[in-house]
Amino acid sequence: MRNCCHGVTYRLGQSIYIALTCRSNSATLPETRGASFTLPAEVISALQTLRRRELKDAKPDILLSTHQSDNLKVSIFLPPLPKISSVSKDEECDDCSQYYLSEIVREEHLLSQIESVVFAGEGEPTLRLPLLLSISRAVHDERIYLPIRVTTNGLIHSSVLHQMKEAGVTGLSIALITACQDQYVKLMNPIININTNELMNVHPHDVVCQFVQSAVTLGFHVEVTGVDRPEVNKYKAEELAKRLGVVTPFRWR
Repeated sequence: MRNCCHGVTYRLGQSIYIALTCRSNSATLPETRGASFTLPAEVISALQTLRRRELKDAKPDILLSTHQSDNLKVSIFLPPLPKISSVSKDEECDDCSQYYLSEIVREEHLLSQIESVVFAGEGEPTLRLPLLLSISRAVHDERIYLPIRVTTNGLIHSSVLHQMKEAGVTGLSIALITACQDQYVKLMNPIININTNELMNVHPHDVVCQFVQSAVTLGFHVEVTGVDRPEVNKYKAEELAKRLGVVTPFRWR
């Protein structure tokens, strides 16, 4: 695990993961997966570092707590953080983070056989979109032509997809979750940035659907995901994904 002022990195398989924030504008993946969710110890360490850095004045009970389940994985408990629709302007991007994180990617590419770069982690990476874009551009400026994927809830205006494409992002893993709008709100507790005029009075689930459809149209490799829950109609969710143009199988976690 490597870290800097905004963001940490860790390895999973043949990919290097970049976590830019612990904060989100919806329920996070660990929240939706529940108490049985496990991650490798190295990943837990990275997420702990990021929470401590971002939540400088936080009480201990809102940091990660863990218990060892075996030699490789750790069960995690993440007390939910307040949802936010955006980060402050001075938190969006900084040259130190951009340089340091892109250098880590370059080093890992030179020293090992990484096959892709993934923006993911506990929080929502598009909350730090300028930093995400600058790292992606820096990686391509180094002539490191690796697939770059963003794991996102898709609660952002689809116009940002053009910026992602220009910066070198090639794939998106989007949390579609369900075909039912009311159920989506219940499961994801989404917050839309009210300063984004284009999203005013638009249902959060429609925002995600538009994001998925636009990503497909622009030629991204698109995967949609959901949490396998008894109350979620998987057939309807999978049919919705097909209508939006997604050709890869729906990924149920």
